[in-house]
Amino acid sequence: MTASIMSQARTAGLPGDANMRNWSRFCGIFTVTLCLVLAGCSSDKYEDLRNYVQHVRSTQKSHIAPLPEFEPFETYAYSAGNKKDPFQPWQTAAFDLARAAGNGIKPNLSRRKESLEAFPLDSLHMVGTLDFNNQKWAVVKAPDGIVYRVKSGNYMGKNNGQVTEVEDGKVILREIIPNGLGGWEQRRALLTIAD
Repeated sequence: MTASIMSQARTAGLPGDANMRNWSRFCGIFTVTLCLVLAGCSSDKYEDLRNYVQHVRSTQKSHIAPLPEFEPFETYAYSAGNKKDPFQPWQTAAFDLARAAGNGIKPNLSRRKESLEAFPLDSLHMVGTLDFNNQKWAVVKAPDGIVYRVKSGNYMGKNNGQVTEVEDGKVILREIIPNGLGGWEQRRALLTIAD
C-alpha cells in the first residue's frame, strides 16, 4: 500500500518529488567536488622536501680525517740499587717501634671540653687583655658573637690547644696534634689581636 502511495506521489508531482531531485543534485555536485579535491591532492606536496634533502646531500663532504698517530711510550726500568723501592710500603721496623712506644705526649681525652674548643683557632679573634685579681686575661670573640675571658690553663681551638701564657696583644698556646705515625706531637700556636 505504501509503495502505491509513493508511486502516485511521484506521478502527481507532490513535494516529495522535489526533495528527491534536490537530493540527486546534491549528490552529483558533491561527487564532482570530491573528484576535483582529490585531483588537487594528487600533486607532489613533498617536492620541496625532496629538493632540500638533495641540496643537503650535494653540499655535504664525506671526507673523514684519519686518526692521529700516537708515538709509543718508552718503558723505564727502575734501578735505584739499594735505595727504597717506591712501590713498597714505607712503614719500617723503626716506624713500628716509634708507633708502639710513642713519645709520651697525648691529649687528655677524659677531661670536659671548654666552650672555645668548639671553634677552630683561626676563627677566634683576640680583642684585648685585662688584669683581674693579679692575673692577666685575654678577651676573645668567638664566631657565635659571644666574648669570652681566657687565662693560662684554659683550652681553645680544635687541636687540644691549652693556653700557656697571656701577654699584651697575644695568647700563646700549646697544641697537641697527631704526628701521622700513630702518636702525638706538640706545637706552639699564637692568637694575636687583629689589626
